[in-house]
Amino acid sequence: MSGNVDLEGTHASYQAVFALDVLTAVAGFFLLVVATGPTVQRLRERSLSVKDKYGSPLKTSLGTYLFVWPGLLCFTISYILLIVIDLYKTASPNGIDYDGDLALGGRRPGESNNPLAKDIASLSFARTFLGIVFATVITGGIWIYSAHVLSNSSKRSAPGL
Repeated sequence: MSGNVDLEGTHASYQAVFALDVLTAVAGFFLLVVATGPTVQRLRERSLSVKDKYGSPLKTSLGTYLFVWPGLLCFTISYILLIVIDLYKTASPNGIDYDGDLALGGRRPGESNNPLAKDIASLSFARTFLGIVFATVITGGIWIYSAHVLSNSSKRSAPGL
């Protein structure tokens, strides 16, 4: 990485947002670690599960966990990438251009005074892609969970697509 990372030379608001990004990434990682235990436990139970008296497999929350765990992984990686993007922005020889770099939509990489602008753009693309995957798998997890709760409470089959 060319240039020096200088978070102390940035505005207090930028430092506060950076600290919030770090806390969010740590919280996401903590939730990912917490969710790993039940996910692995459900995977083990599923391979050893027996069938109920009607011959159908037992209903478990495995489907929900298989959606939530990758969602938490995408969430955590997304915020780690955001931290790296923030650090790259501070490594610019001229510091952060608060009007151009942080404006809604940002600036095109070719116009920036930051030699790491193309890396920032690539990381931003990866972060956006992870956000799309996160939204998709969390929505799938919610749908699976609601179908599981509905079928277990009403004794009816789960709703179809």
